Amino acid sequence: MLADGYFWDLNEFGLIMDIELPIEKVGWKDGDMFILNITPNGERALVRLDPLREVVEDYQRKLDNENE
Repeated sequence: MLADGYFWDLNEFGLIMDIELPIEKVGWKDGDMFILNITPNGERALVRLDPLREVVEDYQRKLDNENE
């Protein structure tokens, strides 16, 4: 798929972005995590997780695994 002059590949494994996409212009960096957000009117967006939220969710997953 071509959008805004960049190529994208979307499949069941994820979204692959064009290597030329200047992610630093939007403040993204290697290791950033995103969640899929669907609004009540059906719009879909990938939203970057706050780094603190990543740590909290990872810790919660570890606690859940220990309690199984």
